[in-house]
Amino acid sequence: APEPHGAPSLRGASRETQAQEFVSRSPPRISTMGSRLRRVQDADLKDKVVLVRVDHNCVKDGVIHDTFRVDQSIATLYNIVERGGRPILMTHVNRPYDKKSRQLTCRDEDAVTAVVRYLQHKLGVVFAVPTFRIEPGRGILDVDTSVNWLIEDLKHRRVGGVYLPNTRWFEGEEGLAAADAD
Repeated sequence: APEPHGAPSLRGASRETQAQEFVSRSPPRISTMGSRLRRVQDADLKDKVVLVRVDHNCVKDGVIHDTFRVDQSIATLYNIVERGGRPILMTHVNRPYDKKSRQLTCRDEDAVTAVVRYLQHKLGVVFAVPTFRIEPGRGILDVDTSVNWLIEDLKHRRVGGVYLPNTRWFEGEEGLAAADAD
C-alpha cells in the first residue's frame, strides 16, 4: 500500500522506530495537569439555570417506544433540582431534514411532547415547552424573546423545567443554513 503523501516509508523499520514515528505524527496531547474536567456533580447549582443536553431520541410517530434513555436521565435531573438548579432540557428527535428535497419538516410526531408528558408523570413537575415560529421547509430560524418569560417562570419555580423544541427543527442544527447558502 502506498504511504500517505509526505509520510516516510516505515517498511522494515523496528517496532520502536515505527512507534516513535507514529508518536511524532500524532496530534499534540493536551496537558490536564492542574485541571480536570468539570462535572455537574461538582458545580454550585443553587439558583442557577442549567442547560442539559439529553439523549431522548426515543420517539417515533409521537410515541415513546423505549423509555430507557429518558429513565437514564432522571437521576441527573433529580440531582440538579435537589441542589437548587433549574433545568432547561434539549434533545433531538428523528431526522426531519430531507436531503433530496432540502426541506425540513416539523411534524407533531417528531416533537418532544411525548417525552415531556412522560417526565411530568415520572417526576410530578410541570415542564414548559416554548413554541417558536416555524418557517415551512426551513424550520425554526431563531429563538424569540418569549423564552425569556419561561426562564423567569423557571427561576421563580412556577414551572419545574423548560424543555426546548426538537433541536433538529432549528435551521442551523445540521448545518442547514450553511448548506443552503451554497
